Amino acid sequence: MNFTIIGSIYIMETVKYHMAFEMVYREKLQKKWNYCVGGLVVLVYMLYAGGDDLRDYILTYASVVLATAFAITGKCKDKILKSFLICILITSIDEVPSSFLSQIELLLQHIQDIHYWINFFTSLWGLVVLKTAFYFYKKGKEHFFLSRNKIIFIVIISGLSLALTIASLNVAKESVDKGFKYFTDFVVSIAYISLCMLCWLLVYFRNQHEQKTREIELKRMLMEEQKSYYQTLLKKEDDTRRFRHDIENHLLCLDELAGQGDIARLKQYLHNMSGQIKKIRNMLYTTGNTFVDVILNDKIEQLEKEATITVRGIFPPKLNLLEMDICTIFSNLFQNAVEEINQQEEGWLKVVVQSGKQYTEIVIQNSARGEITLDKNGLPYTVKDNKKNHGLGLQNVKAAVEKNNGRLIIYSKRDSFEVKIQFHN
Repeated sequence: MNFTIIGSIYIMETVKYHMAFEMVYREKLQKKWNYCVGGLVVLVYMLYAGGDDLRDYILTYASVVLATAFAITGKCKDKILKSFLICILITSIDEVPSSFLSQIELLLQHIQDIHYWINFFTSLWGLVVLKTAFYFYKKGKEHFFLSRNKIIFIVIISGLSLALTIASLNVAKESVDKGFKYFTDFVVSIAYISLCMLCWLLVYFRNQHEQKTREIELKRMLMEEQKSYYQTLLKKEDDTRRFRHDIENHLLCLDELAGQGDIARLKQYLHNMSGQIKKIRNMLYTTGNTFVDVILNDKIEQLEKEATITVRGIFPPKLNLLEMDICTIFSNLFQNAVEEINQQEEGWLKVVVQSGKQYTEIVIQNSARGEITLDKNGLPYTVKDNKKNHGLGLQNVKAAVEKNNGRLIIYSKRDSFEVKIQFHN
């Protein structure tokens, strides 16, 4: 009978560890033959030395933990950490009904093998809980994540539970002997430290969540701009190929007009050809940096009216900026320029890149409808209605520039707005 119960506990614990590992780390355990070895160890022990319920359960549980540690792929420290955290998780779940089961054990202590049955029902409880969680995890795996509000809720509940435990210990220690009182003081101190760490983790994960959300949004925006950029690139290539295909016919027409001496029509024909070539050439602006090109051409596509665009200079081959910072800086600057130009009848945009041995300077100028007042930080006061949510773009630009040891200077005149950025090469 004892062997059957211990064997059932071993199987249940094995299944629990598999499900918990997949839910927590989103990967499956490898080298499952380890569990067969662990089961064989338990079998041999039960046949030759079994009979003590505590030792039988400890060996069974330890065999599952060790088998899990060997089944985890990766470095040794990763195996130890992952198996340790999973062990804490499952033990915590198993201990939830411990008070209830201990009362049953006291009432039924006259029944033979009651300790084995208590361990069996403890494992069964954990299996049911994890199986239920695993079902919902599999059902909504793509949406199985914790939002910021959920994390805050969990941390608050955990903190309140920990604080309640501390308060209970402080009350209880007044009714016990001196030796246990010292022990209780020690446990309470550890609990307060844990509470502080819990609060710190809440702040840390909140900041991490906001940073990751911002990075994901920037990556999404950059991917959309890359898609638009390459579509424009393909269209330019297609138009160029069509123009090359028709160039022979154009030359025949020019030759005919020249032979007839019709200078007016000849000039008009050349003017039309020149306009077509200029249109193809201006379809794509290049600065020497792929990401800046992607952003610039995408923003120019958003111009609602004809505008004069000038791009001069080339970025150095290796610009010491992260892709996310490039996106933050130039997306905001080009977006602001395009929004301003769209409010004008005849606007213009000028991008100039000058690269020397020590510095690279980027100047972005656009036509403006009037001078803008700058604050003490050198940033313009937003003129949009929702001042709380606007004006953040240039603040993000300034932060990204200064993060890379650069310098941002803004000039505002009656008819133009200029942003100058300097970076160390």
